[in-house]
Amino acid sequence: PQTVAWRCDQGEALGFVPVLFSGTRVLARECTPDARLIARNNEFVQVTPAAELRSPDLAVEKVLYLSVARASELPAVRDRVARAAAACPGVRFDAVVTEPGILNFSDPAATKLQAVAWVCDYLGCSLRDVVAVGDGDNDVEILGGVGLGVAMGNASTAARAAAARSVPDNDHDGLAVAIRDIVLPAALRSRSVR
Repeated sequence: PQTVAWRCDQGEALGFVPVLFSGTRVLARECTPDARLIARNNEFVQVTPAAELRSPDLAVEKVLYLSVARASELPAVRDRVARAAAACPGVRFDAVVTEPGILNFSDPAATKLQAVAWVCDYLGCSLRDVVAVGDGDNDVEILGGVGLGVAMGNASTAARAAAARSVPDNDHDGLAVAIRDIVLPAALRSRSVR
């Protein structure tokens, strides 16, 4: 709760309306036009009173600052907030510009690679058995940490560098190409070997 409140205060001071993800809910004190950045993922902002947003009982997985108009500023905002946090004991987070207009703050332990490692442990397999497909800076760790990382054609420079393979972009069936040309042939080869 302390870190969430701190990130909200910082965002508001910098002119952003922080968006909080809490379970299946997406919460903010107001819904701005920039909410369309996440609406395309079927994530719709619920306007919520400020007191509820700052409740210590509210479990928050991540906080976003959204701005199409200020997208080019977000890397500097990320760095500024990180420097400010260094002076605040107990305030910990990772901050990544996940795509133009979206600055994503989350707990340092809440990574995609950690989530996949937990699933692998549950299924009794290894990270080497996993294929991950991604396109943003927030995908770099998982693209480099699994058996095969595949970057979409619209991927960031860092995501491309972390991946072993690439496929067309989102608008040209990149995920379908990854499944058809990479995942299925590999699965068929491994079945014939056994």
